[in-house]
Amino acid sequence: MNSADAAAEAWFASLASANGAWAEAAKRRVPDAQRQALARTVLALGREGLLPVVPVAGRFSCRLSDGSGTLTGEGFRGSRILLRSDLSALRMVWSDGAEEVIDHPARLLEIVASSVNGAGASDSGAWQRLAEEVTDSVLNESLTQAAHERTHARVRDALERQEAAGLRNVIRELGPAPDGALFLDQWAATGHPLHTVPKTRLGLDPGDALSLLPEFHPTVPVRLAAVRRDRICAELPGHGQRLGAWFTGEYPDWMDAWRGRLEDQGRDADVYEPFPVHPWQAEQVLPEMLREALARGEVALLNGPVLPMLPCLSVRSLVPAHVPGGTGFKLALGVRLTSGVRTITPRSCHMGSRVSRLLNHIFEQDAGFGGRAIGIEEILGAHYRTPNELPDVEKHLSFIARESVSR
Repeated sequence: MNSADAAAEAWFASLASANGAWAEAAKRRVPDAQRQALARTVLALGREGLLPVVPVAGRFSCRLSDGSGTLTGEGFRGSRILLRSDLSALRMVWSDGAEEVIDHPARLLEIVASSVNGAGASDSGAWQRLAEEVTDSVLNESLTQAAHERTHARVRDALERQEAAGLRNVIRELGPAPDGALFLDQWAATGHPLHTVPKTRLGLDPGDALSLLPEFHPTVPVRLAAVRRDRICAELPGHGQRLGAWFTGEYPDWMDAWRGRLEDQGRDADVYEPFPVHPWQAEQVLPEMLREALARGEVALLNGPVLPMLPCLSVRSLVPAHVPGGTGFKLALGVRLTSGVRTITPRSCHMGSRVSRLLNHIFEQDAGFGGRAIGIEEILGAHYRTPNELPDVEKHLSFIARESVSR
């Protein structure tokens, strides 16, 4: 069993233990997910000059740089903007005449890496990491396709029941917000059409994916942690305002519960400020990363109170489930999604609100926009300030408050 097959077996076993129906649905989508991933990988390797040609359509033939064989493909429908591909056959014809069917992008990467760098090259670790990412992406893409099949079926059924209503009204009916904007945002969570690994989620258990990611329409229990006031660095609207005052105005019930939880723990609520934290981050990353800060009492993660929120397309951006149009949050999430860990840098906490206010000012004042451009404003941002100013730690406990996609 090769590494890709072993990873798939472990991944599906984990998914089946969480939800057997989703595991079966995802398995049916694996061949298509692999085919699309292969097409994107071929295109990316060509763009980077690691294959001699960039295929555009139909048949193609690429002689590997070390002369070890020729890569051939059929039915390739692609371009610089590859949305889908009908790639039906990818083969390696080795110099000794042997043929090998390539049905997984990890195997393609292995072949090209050997051709470009030779066996045992110094950067083989980088190629291996890419193979792991693309394997994980294929598995998660199969699950995403299964999720979208269900969403498409819901839309079709609703349209059949309400022929005169039209798609716009059906989306409003199906979505969690009256204007349907969030439903469209979640429906669009198919992955970047050009990225080689659009659904990589290394570090995220597939069972957790079902409860956190937008394509599955979950409700995420966002926690309200506490950070000592002198350890917070914030960009706030107005002068002299504190995070606690802003939260009290936006979410008074959440703040009341927060104060009660602190008092139950014998903590002085006036010493701390409220700090929204993604539940996965609170459980999987922060306890170890902030072990000393937790021991000193600078941070209290608190197991609640929580605010039910709905994930948007970007996963770490969430909006309140029961407050249509309410202010949402962009939260640090230490998971490798696509090819980056989705934390929030301290600089983003400060500059996001400044830039969004500037853009909205331009939209309002410049007659050329004519009211056609409206920015979703980032209202405020904050991050934990470590005693030694360690941005690599601070970006894991940070957030930005922003207007909802449904306003």
